[in-house]
Amino acid sequence: MFCSTLARRGLCQESSAVRAHRIVLVGSPSNESTKARVRAELQSDGWQVVDVEENNYPLESVAQINDAIAVIRVEANPPTCEIWAASSAQQPKAGTEVIQGSPQAAAILAIQAVEVLRARVLKIGINAPKSTNVTPSPLRTGTARIIEGKVTPSRMHWPVWLGVGSALIVSRGGFSPNGVATISLSTQIVNSLTAGTRLWIPISAAQVSQPEGTTHLWLGSATGTLGYELGRPTSTLRGQLCLGAGGQLLRYGAEANPPYNPQSTTLITGLSFLAFDITQRLESRLRIGLGVTSGITWARPVLRVVGRDVAYWGRPFYAVGLQGEFDVVPN
Repeated sequence: MFCSTLARRGLCQESSAVRAHRIVLVGSPSNESTKARVRAELQSDGWQVVDVEENNYPLESVAQINDAIAVIRVEANPPTCEIWAASSAQQPKAGTEVIQGSPQAAAILAIQAVEVLRARVLKIGINAPKSTNVTPSPLRTGTARIIEGKVTPSRMHWPVWLGVGSALIVSRGGFSPNGVATISLSTQIVNSLTAGTRLWIPISAAQVSQPEGTTHLWLGSATGTLGYELGRPTSTLRGQLCLGAGGQLLRYGAEANPPYNPQSTTLITGLSFLAFDITQRLESRLRIGLGVTSGITWARPVLRVVGRDVAYWGRPFYAVGLQGEFDVVPN
């Protein structure tokens, strides 16, 4: 019985030691170069590295599932490393630390991530397996804090995307298609939810011809938007479903044939729409997108000539556009 107790105690100690030396590395094939450098740095210190495919689980859950002391998640766009570490006796309240890098300096990002991990495990009293020190000295602990302060940002980077492009708008009712310039501003507010604004500035007029003359319709709008991003956070190709509402300005101009006199009319109304956008990230701060929009004006503008309805616009209307977006917030 005494031998059995000793065997169980030895097995528990061995299991605890294995857990204390196990680190999970989370990533996808798109960031394999950074992952490989992080893995090599960890293995050079004697850590047992467990590779896990990219997922959206909290890092503390990933650590518990794999019975590990720490987790490093490597993301490609934007290039970041997220680090979590805690001992089995601690409540995981320390949260995570995030380091941001650049695509041209993957090796530097990997080294910084491993240095931050070393500092965190030293704080909770665990040395690297190949370390000769049983406990961290006060000098090394202070040095680890200095490194942590230099490479760990105090907050996440929240991009603000400024977009410029153009769109073609068509509507049932007799008017020809017309073009507008598009300007947008959007940002992430929580998780995959975004908020922003869109402007339509007229480039060409929709027009309709009748025996009495030709009518030109110029339109512009300013709207607020609320969107939900679809797809994995690390993917370079993502979709977004967006709802929008706001005000619209329509201005009619006429070229009347004799004996009729031309008239100009300005109408202000509201509009609402549903849009679906697909964006491709070219760099960490640059992306291009293609969008399809369908909506209605709140009051349908009807063109009347000599007491009769000639054409109407805006119920429904459709638009397809292309624009480029740039992150205007500095890192």
